[in-house]
Formats: sequence, structure tokens, C-alpha cells
Amino acid sequence: MTAPAYTKDAHGRHHTVVTHPDGSSVVVYEQGAHLASWRVPQRDGKTREMLYMSPTAEYKERVPLRGGVPLIFPQFGSRGPLSPSHGFARIRPWKLKEVDAAQGRATFSLRASVQDLSPEGVVVSDSPNNMVQLVYTIEFNKERLRLQMRVRNNSEEVPVTFSFAFHTYFAIDELSNTIVNGLNLTPYVDNLKSKAAESTALSPMAPVWKMTEEFDRIYTNQRCAVMLQENAEKRLDAPHRMLHISSTSLPDVCVWNPGPEKAKAFKDMPDEDYNRFICVEHGNIIKKAVLATSATWTGTQEIRILSSSAEAKL
Repeated sequence: MTAPAYTKDAHGRHHTVVTHPDGSSVVVYEQGAHLASWRVPQRDGKTREMLYMSPTAEYKERVPLRGGVPLIFPQFGSRGPLSPSHGFARIRPWKLKEVDAAQGRATFSLRASVQDLSPEGVVVSDSPNNMVQLVYTIEFNKERLRLQMRVRNNSEEVPVTFSFAFHTYFAIDELSNTIVNGLNLTPYVDNLKSKAAESTALSPMAPVWKMTEEFDRIYTNQRCAVMLQENAEKRLDAPHRMLHISSTSLPDVCVWNPGPEKAKAFKDMPDEDYNRFICVEHGNIIKKAVLATSATWTGTQEIRILSSSAEAKL
């Protein structure tokens, strides 16, 4: 086990690189404990990047990175009274607690005041015990990525309420040739049609399959895994990749892609790169988590790479 320490990358930002004995690796930044890369070895000896990171992402202090896995806490978007959008966890520096390359594991932590989770006008005493402790563990190998967040309310005075999500950007070759499956039996909140920022109005169940334009839905109480399949239109004997994305503890799934028009407004992403990713985010989004005093909450997301039938014949 190596001593935990960040190093500077080409952008001058602190990060850590962890390489598993099987050849897979992850890159995580100090700011936001931002998972920016998960590479897995291929049969041709090369590695493949499983997460999308924008080539024009802004590596600046307190500026969220576009891509990878931003950590959304304690508020999802504008669903609540707090600022900034998507919360502070993704722009604050996290402590690197442990790196165990042999096991493919890295652990990070962040402390925040209960006041930071409280709406404006709500005053919490400045007791040193009125803190929340976040512990983030990343476990990986060439077949699997498991993300776990633990939040402990150290306060003995007040409960805390929060939203959370793993805002995972999955790298794909082409949006129009990618299928999203497993959501067609789940009602959802359509953020493109909801006028109210915190709307919980549900649309009836409907197939997802493919995205051709902007897409922003929150599927509530999702009970089965989400399957992401690439190269779906190619011949059946051609190799294709399938991802199994699941959570046993986070009830909601947000599926998002900005589409061609909205992508043009992003200064930290090339116009055409909407075609290179899909976000599938497990979280506590519609119904926020309520954490009693001295209690702990845990949320996980697990991604597995499934072999196609064509690969099995190789």
C-alpha cells in the first residue's frame, strides 16, 4: 500500500493516478474528488477509456470539470434553495486518505459544516460537532467500477437533508448508435417539460432506447439495472460493448445528454461532443435523504463491463 499523496498534472492541478495489477487505472483530482478517467486493457494490448472527459474542460480553482464523475452534493441542480448549482462537493478540495493499488482502491474525505447544508436564514450553532463527514471510496479493475459515498452527520443537535448523485459521463463512440435499456417500465420527471425547478410531476412509462436530441429525465424508484449498449446497429456478429449500471441504495436515475443545440452553449466542451457521451446518474434526487443526528447514510453505484457474444467467440 502506497503512502497517499497528490501530484501535479500537466494542468498544474493536484491529482492521483492508481494502476491496478490487471492493467486498469483511474485518475482522480483533489478538487471534487473528481474521477476523470477509468481505463481498461483491451485484447489488442491497448487500453480503452470508459469515461468521457471534455478536451476543453477548465482546470481552474472552484470550476467544476466537464466529464468524468462529478459528485453532486448537497443539492441536485436547482432543486432546492442552496448554491452553487449541484452543490459544493465537486468544487472543494478533498483529502486523499488511502491508496491501495494492489486492491484497486482509493479513498477520499471531506468535512463540511452543517450550516453549509442549511437554507439561507436558518442558523446552526458553530459547535465543532456540527459537521458532516463525507468518505468516498473508488474500487476498480478491468471489469468493474464501484463508487461508494458515506455521509455521517456528526451533529448531536440537528438532522441534515441533502440530495446526492454520481453524475457519471459514459464515453461512447456515437450517440445515434447507442441504446439505453432498462428504464421503459419506470415513470419519470421530464426536466425539459417541467416549468417548476423542483417539479415531481411524473410522466407515464415510455421506452427510451435512443436519443437524437436533448434528453433530461429523472426516473424515480428505478428497480432494475440500466443497460448501455453501443454499436447496436452493426451486424450481430460484430463486437459491441455493453455496460451494466446499477445501485441497490440510490432510488433515482437521471439520464442526460445536452443534444446538439444546448451543447453549443457550453464553453468547456466542443460543439460536437454531445455525440460522445451519455450521463446515467444514480442518486437521491426527487426525494432527498434525511440524516438523523449521529447517523450515517451510504450510496453506491456499480458499473460492470459485459462481454458481447462476438467477443466471447474470440
